[in-house]
Amino acid sequence: MPVSVYSALDDGKIAPHIYTLAMSYFSDGRNLASMLGDGAAQLDLFLSRDDRHFYSVARLMINGKDVDTAACASFQVKPYLSRDGESDAKAAVFACARAFALAAGKVLNLKPQWGILSGVRPVKWLLNCLEAGLEPTEAARVLTQDMMLDPQKTELCARVALKQKKIIETLEERDVGLYISIPFCPTRCSYCSFISTKAA
Repeated sequence: MPVSVYSALDDGKIAPHIYTLAMSYFSDGRNLASMLGDGAAQLDLFLSRDDRHFYSVARLMINGKDVDTAACASFQVKPYLSRDGESDAKAAVFACARAFALAAGKVLNLKPQWGILSGVRPVKWLLNCLEAGLEPTEAARVLTQDMMLDPQKTELCARVALKQKKIIETLEERDVGLYISIPFCPTRCSYCSFISTKAA
């Protein structure tokens, strides 16, 4: 599905994020490509901003026709979005992702359980919120409302994040954290951005 971003604010990170959402967004395995046919869908994203928010409009075209899927969304720039000083870039991506999710939802009549997240560690967003000083209930609200997660998935993230936070707080300066990836998942999570192929 071609994705076009019409904005000087795009740093090249928006289209890959949206493409991941479009291809592996839905927990039951359905996606835009399989439901609409390869090459049948075109997504146009328009992005703007003010001092505190990014605003996006998504327009989904099917077989060259606008199917009344225009959707608007905004996302506020907040410090918990990034620990590496890229809060603006993240807010731009998430504003476009929210607009895309609303537009795609009109076509597919689906609300994905993992919302607009993509990547491999959804718990990190909740941890970022906690480290920024948000209370657990407010951090959970960020995932459910801002990131559009299903409340059950938010609850799962919250349980894991609180346990992980307790472990992190016991670490000393010379301790080392090790991430071990086991690439033999029986199913693929809808937020996962790892490149994968079927073994059989």
